Amino acid sequence: LEIKNNVIITILNGVANLIAIAFEKINSIAEQFKMKEALDRYEKLVAIGRIIAGVAHEINNPLSIMQLDIAELDQKLDEGNYDKEITDIIKSLLEEIQRISNIVKQLKDYAKPAALNDDIINLNEIFKTYPLKILTKNIQKKGIPININIPKQKLYVKMPLTRLIQVIMNVLTNAEDAVMEKGNGSIHIDISREQRGEKYFVRISIKDTGIGIHEENKHLLFEPFFTTKPKEGTGLGLSISYSIIKSYDGEIEINSKRGVGTEVIILLPAHKKA
Repeated sequence: LEIKNNVIITILNGVANLIAIAFEKINSIAEQFKMKEALDRYEKLVAIGRIIAGVAHEINNPLSIMQLDIAELDQKLDEGNYDKEITDIIKSLLEEIQRISNIVKQLKDYAKPAALNDDIINLNEIFKTYPLKILTKNIQKKGIPININIPKQKLYVKMPLTRLIQVIMNVLTNAEDAVMEKGNGSIHIDISREQRGEKYFVRISIKDTGIGIHEENKHLLFEPFFTTKPKEGTGLGLSISYSIIKSYDGEIEINSKRGVGTEVIILLPAHKKA
């Protein structure tokens, strides 16, 4: 009986070991798929970036000429009498050309971002920078409450300050649009430190209680030119943000439920200030 029990225990231990090995293999395969998916997406963005660079160059030249011509026409007409309707048309044209110029600038920035020196950024002070201070103030003026939770512990990341501000502004603007579309809601920002495996990250969470994202659109969020705002957006904001964060060994994660809201989590390697 004792021998029989020992055999059963040995068999059970063997099965347990096989199950453990199987789970380890499954996790390894899942991780490989995850890495491949991220790499494929990054390579796709790089390829599209090259195309955008050429398109942006071709569009920008005639736009510059049109802008100069209309500005000159406006100046000449300003010296004489003319109908207000003509003035309105010229003003509208100038505004539209400026809008297209801004899109071209975004395209060029997406295709080949300007080389910038890294900064040691104190995340505890990031929302005191002028661009983010103005943006949050303007959002609050629209009746959208913003709650910012800053930890007592100083947290640092290493990357160009302007790049990080650009990413946060993109995400905050999307949060504002989501709340405005729903008609009510708020934005909560939380900065903290997070450990994943053996690595430490600074975690920036921007959470809104806006309209949320349709389930069928979630896999398209980082795709270039995908937008739910065809009249206003270029569909490059999140793609650019994704490329920026990935280039500094970070991650962007998005959790959303239609009608409930969206949380965007930005993870960047924590930097230990000397």
